[in-house]
Amino acid sequence: MISCKPYKNASPNHITQFFGANPRPYQPNGHTGIDWVSTYGTFLVAPEKVIIRNIITPNKLLEDGSEAWREKAQYGYGVVMESFNETGLFYMHWHCLPVFPVNIGDVVEQCKPVAQMGNWGFVMSGGIYVPIQNRNKYPYPGTHLHYEKFREFGGTRQYLDPLKDIDWSIKIEFDV
Repeated sequence: MISCKPYKNASPNHITQFFGANPRPYQPNGHTGIDWVSTYGTFLVAPEKVIIRNIITPNKLLEDGSEAWREKAQYGYGVVMESFNETGLFYMHWHCLPVFPVNIGDVVEQCKPVAQMGNWGFVMSGGIYVPIQNRNKYPYPGTHLHYEKFREFGGTRQYLDPLKDIDWSIKIEFDV
């Protein structure tokens, strides 16, 4: 499925960590998404026509009781989107600001806002962890988007490189 870039003016130069980079024991195949840097509050958009399946907040993670979601708490706030045209294909935006312009169940057209870039969860700047008390002050260190794409089959995820399907020529235009 062809997707748009994650925000207006995004370019490959904004990528700080690529898919599959830096394998670790808990991620033997490497980074499960792509990290993008931009300005705090930048609107993030739907990569294609999607259905909002979940809006993740730390409180929701605690209520959910699911171990799979608990381990994602380090990502802070996020939005889970399922492709409108392809069942079982999902996208996630993590480290978002805590206010979302969408609700669970909404159908959102490609290139329309679904979240805003933030620095919630476990974030680093220059290789150093950013303490919570330092995040709400300009220049908002640790601001970035962790963008995942995966297929889910019976609870098992196959992570995909979202960069392979981006059409950089798709214009992102919206009113907020």
